[in-house]
Amino acid sequence: MIIHLDIDLSSLDPDSATFQDTLSELIRSHRRGNHLLIIRRQLVNDLLGLGILGAADRAMLTQIASDYAQSGDLLRSSEKYVRVVSQIDENIRETGRAIEINFSSIARKNLLDKSVLLVEDTVSDGAFYTWVINNIVDVYNIPKVSFTVQHGGGERTAAVLKKEIEDGRIICTIVDTDKYAPSERVAKKTDQLNKIIKDENWPFAKVFSFFCREVENMVPVEVIRFLPCSVERKFELSILLNLQTNIESKNIIPRLWHYLDIKNGIDHQQLSDIKDESDKSWLVQKIKDAGLNDQSFEVRGFGTHVIPQLMSDNAALNELRSIIRSSPWTCFFGEAIAKFAWMGVCPRRQFV
Repeated sequence: MIIHLDIDLSSLDPDSATFQDTLSELIRSHRRGNHLLIIRRQLVNDLLGLGILGAADRAMLTQIASDYAQSGDLLRSSEKYVRVVSQIDENIRETGRAIEINFSSIARKNLLDKSVLLVEDTVSDGAFYTWVINNIVDVYNIPKVSFTVQHGGGERTAAVLKKEIEDGRIICTIVDTDKYAPSERVAKKTDQLNKIIKDENWPFAKVFSFFCREVENMVPVEVIRFLPCSVERKFELSILLNLQTNIESKNIIPRLWHYLDIKNGIDHQQLSDIKDESDKSWLVQKIKDAGLNDQSFEVRGFGTHVIPQLMSDNAALNELRSIIRSSPWTCFFGEAIAKFAWMGVCPRRQFV
C-alpha cells in the first residue's frame, strides 16, 4: 500500500531509539517491496541531516527522494493510502482517501508486512485474482501490486480476517455475493465481515465484492468454451453465446452469465425456489431472452474446475487478457479491481 510519511520533526524526538527504529522499519518495508513509501524531498533532506541512519537506509532515502516527482502524483490518484503523521488523538482514523496513523504506531505488530489478499475458497482463486490484477492495473495507471494470499471459505473467512486484524495487517478481503441477480442487497457474509472490521476499529481492512455471483462468473463464456469443462456443454454454450451476442451486447448491462451458477447450473425447479421475487423476476426474463421456457428448462453447470483449468491453459489466459483490458469487461469488473488493487501497491524489491 502507499505509505505517505508526513511528519513534523519538531514535534517528535529524533534522538530516541524508538524514532530511529520506526524510521528504519518504514524504509525497510519499502526496500523489501512490501509498501511504497513516499516522502517529500525536503523531509528526506531533514531526515538525512539528522545523521542517525546507516548507509543502506540513507541510500534508500536518497532513492525515494529522487522518485518523488513520479510517486508524489500517486497520492492524488490513489483510491486509498496510509498517511503517517506526528500525532493525532485517535491514533488511527480514516479521513477521505487517507488512513492516518501516528508515527509511534506504524511499526507495531505487522502493519509493515506485505498486504494480505483474503479470498474465500481455493488456492486457484487466489492465483486467478493475482493474475487478473497483474494484467489490468496498468490500464488504470496503478503501479506494481503484490499481496500475500490467504484463503478462507465459509465461516473460516471471518476467523482468518479476525486473526489478520489481531496481527495488525493490511487486509483486502474478496467475497462472493452468491446472488442470482443484480441488486443493491448486501450479502449477509459481507455484513458480517464489515461488522468485524468496525468492532475492531481497523480501517486497514476492507471488504470487496464484484457485480456477479462468484469468481467463475468473471471468466467470460468466450473463454470458458475453450476449456475441457465445456466439452459436453455445447447446448449451454450455444444459448449463452446467442443471448450475449444478439440481445445483451446492445447495452452495457448485467448479463445472465454474471449471475448464473457456473458450477452447478440451474433448472426450472431451482428457479421457482428462489425466494426473492425481484431476483426471480430478473432471472425469469433472462431465461426467456435465452429462448428457454422458464417452466421447463435446464442449464447444466460447468463443474468445480473452471478456474484450475483456466490457470493451466496459456492459450485461454491469453484470450482472457485481451478481454479484461477492454470494455465491456472493464465496465463490469475493472473499476472494482482497481479500487482494491491500491491496497497492494508496492515498489520492486530493492537491493541497496
